[in-house]
Amino acid sequence: MIRKWIVRNFVLGTWVKLFNVKFHTLRAPRVIVPVFVTTGLVIVTDPYYPAFQWFDILLMGILAICIWLGFNFFTWSYFSLWPVTYEEMDDEQKHDFLRAIKGGNVKNPEQENKYGFLIGWQIEEFHRLTQEQEKRYAGRFAGLKNLIPTGISLAVIVLWYLFIFPHFNM
Repeated sequence: MIRKWIVRNFVLGTWVKLFNVKFHTLRAPRVIVPVFVTTGLVIVTDPYYPAFQWFDILLMGILAICIWLGFNFFTWSYFSLWPVTYEEMDDEQKHDFLRAIKGGNVKNPEQENKYGFLIGWQIEEFHRLTQEQEKRYAGRFAGLKNLIPTGISLAVIVLWYLFIFPHFNM
């Protein structure tokens, strides 16, 4: 259950369509940005800052785990240690993965790790998923739900500084 949530929120990217313009964005910031904003706001408004409280350490730990999950910088990152399989991905992630193989950005695990080549079933799957994604993002504001966590983070920042933070500076 946790693995499924991690794969859904940290692997590859997602599409956002705004005013008929498609944007591709990573999925990890949907989790990392709210955690980063919350951590920063809590630490900044802590009356005992620069002394770390237990909750500061807890929030920094959660942020470190999110970065470990979201970014594959080191050979010991989460997805380097436990790689995601094709079956674990949703259709949008599968499309993204096949598009990356076709574009030569990722090795094809089904074909001796060659770049830029899809085999028969992958070509059919890619075309099916492409049609599915085009239907999914046919609306003018399709995929805007993918920006909800970022919007919530911005709203929290505004509310925090307008209504909560002034009470700490009395």
